[in-house]
Amino acid sequence: MSNECNNNSYIILGLTGVGKSSLCRVLSEDKTIKIGEQTNLNSCTVETSSYKCHFQDFNYTVIDTPGFLDTRGEEQDKINLLYLRDYLSNSAYNIKGIIIILNFLDNKFHKYHEKSLKRIIGLIPLPNFWDYVTIFFSHTYCSKKRNLEEEKKK
Repeated sequence: MSNECNNNSYIILGLTGVGKSSLCRVLSEDKTIKIGEQTNLNSCTVETSSYKCHFQDFNYTVIDTPGFLDTRGEEQDKINLLYLRDYLSNSAYNIKGIIIILNFLDNKFHKYHEKSLKRIIGLIPLPNFWDYVTIFFSHTYCSKKRNLEEEKKK
């Protein structure tokens, strides 16, 4: 027996360019989801969208969001937050988890993460908000110049 998609929704958050849409594309197997390119640093996702996913007998929905520190500026960040608030308040999705994606190569947790997360905590009606959070790291690949163990130490 499969679960209903709207009973299992996971919202994906993070800075612009960390791979939120890429994760949605992989999980949903929807090749039409537009993703940014490493050579183009402009914000790609401009609105909150949801995608149905299926794994074995488990149906769920992932919710892709515009990134924090949108390349269009601070005013756009405020607009994105309003859109996210409206989306969450008007949707039938029952948030079961929050996925925060961090770029593994960034060596710090941006103050902007903290500021944005504080705003979002009020939008998602979950008791003990942090109990629902999973941190994913993107850009964990290694190159000849970078060694994974060296990066962990940093």
